[in-house]
Amino acid sequence: MGRTHRTADTTFDRTEDSHNSRFRETFPPRVWNRLGTCVLPAYPEVDGERGQPVPMALFAPKGGKGLEDPAHVVNRLRQAEPADGTQLKQMREGYVSTRPTKLYKTPITVRTHNTVEDQPQRPTSDVGGVYTYEAIAPTDKGKPVVLRSELRLRKSLADRFAQADANWWNKLTGEVALGRSKKDDYGSVLLHAEPAVEWKPPTRNVDKELFVWLVSDTLLRNSRLRPEPTAACLGEELSQRLGVTLKLRESTDGQLDELVRIRRLDTWHVGWGLPRPSLIALQAGSCMVFQVVEATLDLAKLVQVEASGIGERTAEGYGQVRFHHPLLTEPLVGQVDPGRPASSEPETTATMTIASSDLAFAFARLIERECWKQEIRRACLAFANSAQSRQNTLGWVARGEQGQPPMSQLGGLRGQLTRLRGADDVTAMLAWLAHLEANTRRRDRWPNGSIGLVRQFLTDTQRIWNELNPSSWPTLTANAQSELKRELWALAVRTFFDACIRAHKRELEAGQQLEEATRGA
Repeated sequence: MGRTHRTADTTFDRTEDSHNSRFRETFPPRVWNRLGTCVLPAYPEVDGERGQPVPMALFAPKGGKGLEDPAHVVNRLRQAEPADGTQLKQMREGYVSTRPTKLYKTPITVRTHNTVEDQPQRPTSDVGGVYTYEAIAPTDKGKPVVLRSELRLRKSLADRFAQADANWWNKLTGEVALGRSKKDDYGSVLLHAEPAVEWKPPTRNVDKELFVWLVSDTLLRNSRLRPEPTAACLGEELSQRLGVTLKLRESTDGQLDELVRIRRLDTWHVGWGLPRPSLIALQAGSCMVFQVVEATLDLAKLVQVEASGIGERTAEGYGQVRFHHPLLTEPLVGQVDPGRPASSEPETTATMTIASSDLAFAFARLIERECWKQEIRRACLAFANSAQSRQNTLGWVARGEQGQPPMSQLGGLRGQLTRLRGADDVTAMLAWLAHLEANTRRRDRWPNGSIGLVRQFLTDTQRIWNELNPSSWPTLTANAQSELKRELWALAVRTFFDACIRAHKRELEAGQQLEEATRGA
């Protein structure tokens, strides 16, 4: 419950994400502990709801679209690495909604100030000269930055508040100053409290595996009371809280069982003017899978842990955890939040088509053209990255000492393709291929049928688009799909073969290096 609007840059004295403010100035921790309440971190609003740290179990192809292309996002707790050798990159920062369509990152602004020495009344090196603040920006693309937090109360306490004032939460609304340098016009925040609602846990079906997702930094201590931010220590803590024995899953099919990162928190006590002790925590977004050993999980205890948190200083928002969340247990495509009612009406997206008679048509077509050029490049690189795709489509095989076809032949093909600028240049290209086939010595260096497969891309203008699939590429103007396909056909063919030739060469060189290393050993 609760929403904040940034009206000024806000800075915080901590090395974790700056927006992880727990509103210490507004709600002192002693009060939280005494009343049995919990104030959660203020996370950015994503898709109209409170965002959550992206699970570290999600990986996307390097250079790809990430969550905007959920079909290629891999959940390493459920899936192994792609067999085609696609290079994946872990999603380590940012926030997502329960039905993720994008990865949102809080906008940050940097401001530099000078330090004035009293006697000369100017900045000097003796007092530091200049210093820089990194702060949360008040706006993002012209819109106010909105952070959402939750104030969790025991129902008995909320009922007592309601007896005194039916709209008691309105007393939390107002403008406050948070963070560092409040006297220098940083940290002006407008708090807006929403009506209190009863927290209802989502339904889940937990069997012998327990998927755990940390949605805030978690502080743990081992049996010797020493900080131990590890998955094993978290398993021991959960075992005690849930009354079962948990151990980390040990997969043998390429899946990962824990994806954990550590974060050090260095905070500052504004009143004392002294640093607080450093905290070592499991970073928000960490994920892991535990196996339940010879016991049955009590769903009521799971709900209790989700509501209260795990580890130390849970009243300040540390230790928030989610069990068996669909983001970890189900495919990303078609994701539905179990806590939300399904909408009976299909979502519609407003589209705008600019006619050729419109004054903005020329500028819109220019934007489309440049956008399609980038999409062509990405699609060609994604296709060429798969050796199996190159073999199935072109017949090329990067094995042996020179490969088939060898790089000398592919270099000739690349040289001819540089002159392909439109439909008028196709005749010369076809003549070169015919001459290549007539030369028995050169033809035998190409795999059987490979020259014919290359010819298809020149004689059939739709062939290249069948491989690149531009149906989902953005358009603004009328007839953009057909017009841009015609206009950018030659560019798409050149880019496609250039990417495939480069990938063929890289794979051939890697095989040769491996063979040399094997002989040397």
